[in-house]
Amino acid sequence: MSNPLRLLDRPRLVFAVLAAVFLAGAIGTALTEKPWCDEGWFASPALNLAREGYMGTDLLETANTHLTGIRERTYWIFPLYPVILAGWFKLVGYSLFTMRLVSVLAGGAILWALFTIVRRLKLDWRVSAVAIGLLIVDYQFLRRASEGRMDALCAAFGYASIAVYLSWRETRLRQAILASHALCAAAMITHPNGGLYFLPLALAQLYFDFRRLRWTDLLAAGAPYVVGFGLWSIYIFQDPQDFLTQLGGNAKNRGVFWTDPLRAIADELRVRYMEQIGGIDPAAGLLKNLKAIVLATIVIGVGGFLSTKRFRSEPATRYLAMATLVQAVALAILDGYRMHFYAVHIVPWYFLLTALFVVEAWRGGRAPARAAIAVWLAAYTVIQAGGAAYPIYRDNMHNGFEPAVAFLRPYAEQGKMIMGSAELGFELGFKSNIVDDWSLGCDSGKTPDVIVEELGYVKNQQSWLSPGDRCYAHVQKLLHHSGYRVAFEQGDFQIYTRDEP
Repeated sequence: MSNPLRLLDRPRLVFAVLAAVFLAGAIGTALTEKPWCDEGWFASPALNLAREGYMGTDLLETANTHLTGIRERTYWIFPLYPVILAGWFKLVGYSLFTMRLVSVLAGGAILWALFTIVRRLKLDWRVSAVAIGLLIVDYQFLRRASEGRMDALCAAFGYASIAVYLSWRETRLRQAILASHALCAAAMITHPNGGLYFLPLALAQLYFDFRRLRWTDLLAAGAPYVVGFGLWSIYIFQDPQDFLTQLGGNAKNRGVFWTDPLRAIADELRVRYMEQIGGIDPAAGLLKNLKAIVLATIVIGVGGFLSTKRFRSEPATRYLAMATLVQAVALAILDGYRMHFYAVHIVPWYFLLTALFVVEAWRGGRAPARAAIAVWLAAYTVIQAGGAAYPIYRDNMHNGFEPAVAFLRPYAEQGKMIMGSAELGFELGFKSNIVDDWSLGCDSGKTPDVIVEELGYVKNQQSWLSPGDRCYAHVQKLLHHSGYRVAFEQGDFQIYTRDEP
């Protein structure tokens, strides 16, 4: 049987193809996936900072919430992402696509960092090609690398911190320490999950260079955090009470590991790995459960890695195993909500270990083993690529979102109050009469002229408003017994009105 790995004897061609596939998937997703609430929430403060010099968030209803003062100052998210977005908007202009382009670039930076980590650990560069190949067809990675959230940027800073340290450590140790911790500090000020990368970064420095380190290196390592968090504190002290209220409310219930560790471990395995990474749903059909091949690939790959004696003894591969372990444990502890978009902080590590095993098994395997590997990787690629391509084909941007905002525009121009998700601000304006309030005025007492029930909005209502709750009853009464009617229905959107404009 011919050896497909011979194609990897032309690295420039291979990585050019991988880059093209990534860009096609990420940009295609960015152009066709409808926006969602987080993107609207995070665009608003960045746009205000770029245009008016303050970082307040419009549209969000604040009645009976932890969002006190958010129209003046946004404290519930970490500040670097909106600050970078504001500068980006000034440089290239504001739009949903330019916002998403930041994440596309961050996704490319993650791939570069993985390549560099493998190279600087003096491992076979084919390992990085396989790992990147596994990653660029994964829909969850492509979604993170094409949406207006900060997860890809945070991960890019984090992986880059390790890549830069490994690149410079042999010839410029002090500069390596300073630059890597500057990137790690940037990750931390982008999102709390940036703190995850401090552990594998510190591990690299202690594992490879403990005998070379001096106490003065602590100053180089600590300086970026002092500067970064010092600058952030200036913003915090403009209104410390609002900072505590907003950020404290957003962080609520995230530390469940410390109160019920057994439940947290069970939830981590079930929610993050089986449901989110594996896509396993016993109630769904076979087609929807095909994504389980991702989890199966990780389990087989990591298991094969751990069973390979050489990997357990070589410093470079031992480091990757330890880095993966500390990252996985830290993520399980810190993320009590088990958010699906946080998988970008751990899946690339698993794919590095899997790629090491794949390359090793191919080299040492006979024809039947190689055939099994080839078939498995082909099946993985087809299933993952199909899952990534389908949303692009479905195009709910042009087949749902844009027709919905076209219907809403006359109402917005007349100043009618529209209750719906914040992403409507991309087309109707963030300072318009749009109110993002899942309870539809239950606490604020506001009565909308138009109600936009989009699938994601409905899911949020179902998640946060329990049957029997007064606001749940209010929503049901408003939608079904208050004179509203469905005036528009397309894609994921149902729009309720009282009168035609």
